[in-house]
Amino acid sequence: GMSSTVTFSHLPSRSLIALGGPDWRSFLQGLLTQDVETLADGEARFGALLTPQGRLLYDLFVVARPDGTAWLDVEAEHRAALIQRLTIYRLRAKVEIAADETTVFAAFEPERAPVLEASGAELAPPAPSSQGGAIVVRDPRLAELGWRCYGAFEATATEAEREAQKLRLGVPGPRDWGT
Repeated sequence: GMSSTVTFSHLPSRSLIALGGPDWRSFLQGLLTQDVETLADGEARFGALLTPQGRLLYDLFVVARPDGTAWLDVEAEHRAALIQRLTIYRLRAKVEIAADETTVFAAFEPERAPVLEASGAELAPPAPSSQGGAIVVRDPRLAELGWRCYGAFEATATEAEREAQKLRLGVPGPRDWGT
């Protein structure tokens, strides 16, 4: 039928780095494969952190928050190393860099056929279970992947179920880049 259930997977393998200060966009612009200067508030982009020499280090999502700050949505195991590296690169840029303990979820429709209807009709983004500063953004990689959700949501699926959905859609994970 028309109705489709939205599944929320808590993603314990992901964690956040909060970026603030007037220079965060220009600071990231020089370090990421993605354009962050044109990133709209409430939008996410998927990219990678490069060394100043251009070597790929980590893939991540840049999430521009409605309040004008940003999150980097990164692999939890690499967060400390990423914060350390960003802090080294900061130099004189006016940017604050800190770990953020907001919880990361993915919201998606498990039954959804991996083809968007010609009309482009799609579900409205899911509402947070608590409006307490929760943020929902489209997954920038592929519409069928649904949304990245940050904040207080009710998990209805495991991260493994999310991984299975990504594999069905042919979406690689960090371990598939061979870095």
